[in-house]
Amino acid sequence: MEGEYSEVGGRFGRGFPEDTAVQEAVFTRAGVSRIADYAFELASRRGGGLTSATKSNGIVHTMPFWDEVVAERAAGYPDVRWNSEHIDALCAKLVLSPARFDGIVAANLFGDARHAGRRVFDEAAVREYVRCFSDPSAITASCADYRAAATVDREHDDADFAAGRRLGCPLLALWGASGFVGRGYDVLDVWREYATDVRGRALPSDHYLPEEVPEQVAEELPGFLRHR
Repeated sequence: MEGEYSEVGGRFGRGFPEDTAVQEAVFTRAGVSRIADYAFELASRRGGGLTSATKSNGIVHTMPFWDEVVAERAAGYPDVRWNSEHIDALCAKLVLSPARFDGIVAANLFGDARHAGRRVFDEAAVREYVRCFSDPSAITASCADYRAAATVDREHDDADFAAGRRLGCPLLALWGASGFVGRGYDVLDVWREYATDVRGRALPSDHYLPEEVPEQVAEELPGFLRHR
């Protein structure tokens, strides 16, 4: 797997003061070209624009490489207006003024290529999101939740897993077939390491199942609940 989610790296000196973790990002010209071509082709078909998410001012090897290849591929789509934005600035602009963006192409860590023209989210939901995340305390709380998932929640999960404790309640797993989860994992096998009664399937969507395929999500629930 390419990008920041590659499995290249490891943990060294676990349990010692020198404990070190190394995670390598892997970018290839073929891989970046394929992603960029797909994004530019969609933008060209729709007559829209495209923004490339980068962080080449801080990630000094892979991101300049990403920028270089994206610029090369852009030359093949002269009808597409495009620009490049550093991811931190891009996130702020998306919250403050989402309508200014049409399509975004990015490596794994910064998100999949998405096009605003798909209108995945209801406009009222977008307005409410912007309203909430205009409050600094909401941003702080959201970041704290993500930090907990990577720290104390993970520690609790690891302790339960090491002790052989698994979820005993029925578990329904649904995921997008074309999203990162569906492309990168055998979802049911992963969950069966943590639970005894797991079922579910991929749905024809990307990452946001309730917004992209609400009817199919709703269809999955009655059967699962009746079975219990």
